[in-house]
Amino acid sequence: MGQGHAKEAEMRTLAAAQEDTHFTLSEVKHLRKHYERVCGGSELTRDQFGELVDELHLPGLSDSREMLDEVFTLFDIDESDSVNFKDLLSALSICARGSLEERILLAFHMFGATSGGVVSRASMLKVLTHLAPLIRSSGEGVPGVLPSDASSSINSAGVADAGVDIDALSQFVDTIFAECDLDADGALNIPEFTRAVRATPQLLAFMGNFVTADTAANRPRRYLVAVDGGESCHRAFQHVLTDLQGREHSLHLVVVVRKLDPRHKPPLMSSAKFEAEFAARHDAMLATMQSFEELAHEAGVARVETEVVRDVAEVGPAIIDVAHRIDADVLAMGFEGQSGRQHNSADVHLGYVASYCIQHAHCSVLIIK
Repeated sequence: MGQGHAKEAEMRTLAAAQEDTHFTLSEVKHLRKHYERVCGGSELTRDQFGELVDELHLPGLSDSREMLDEVFTLFDIDESDSVNFKDLLSALSICARGSLEERILLAFHMFGATSGGVVSRASMLKVLTHLAPLIRSSGEGVPGVLPSDASSSINSAGVADAGVDIDALSQFVDTIFAECDLDADGALNIPEFTRAVRATPQLLAFMGNFVTADTAANRPRRYLVAVDGGESCHRAFQHVLTDLQGREHSLHLVVVVRKLDPRHKPPLMSSAKFEAEFAARHDAMLATMQSFEELAHEAGVARVETEVVRDVAEVGPAIIDVAHRIDADVLAMGFEGQSGRQHNSADVHLGYVASYCIQHAHCSVLIIK
């Protein structure tokens, strides 16, 4: 019981952390594991932040201390000289999937961190110089940030560090200020910085380097299909199979068998017939799962797993336990419950199991009618 409460408390904490992001709960869980592996759940120091960058396999971000400091500033949203998990999620979420307005505000925080809440010419030049490798890897052209094949020859001639032509980059910054510093005070406020980004979107090019393997749009996802004997379950599986084809996603099929309870026996049915019908339904679900597995293999699904959970008192909680355990991204099932299928009516209602899963799952839930 205590373990179950602890798991629920953990999921509530993660769900709360997810609320203000563009991530799914599964993605938040993956990021949390990396975060705790580095700092054990406390706030990240600058040195630990470098370790996390490596843990998240973000290439190039820790190549120089200057660049790492700029990235740390980007993620230190509350300016506490440390990065907590909420800061990390917020910054990664905005870089990966944020709106232009969100990305502008986040970049403004970094560009203006050392100039009193506005972006000075000096601070913009400094940040762009330090982030030159990230800008270069993004493929966006910024004057003064030299292509990788030109960097070594320029550096060996002593023109600049890190493949940067300082004169050209300074001229680029001067042009931005000439066009966007509308009050000519030598600094860009939020409206002026927004104007600069809209005119020169390359200023945000570096953000594309902060998409982790756990948050990439094309990352492999794990689908869980709860298999029963209903027609809508077959339609749910076909829907999932269409999404799985040609991708590296994985499929987990589960059959949950309720404990045989004599109290559910109809008054006029013999115990033998009741047990026989129960066994027949069980066999039918297993046969359905086997056919789903075969179809998935034929369709080329990268990974297919099957599972049978027997003798449970309630089906819904058992399905949710499986979803949590395998860290499912999507849970799919049929629309109608057992009670719904017993009514020969057009008004087949959402079954209890489906309703329960919608309320308690910490992943996307796909219910097919």
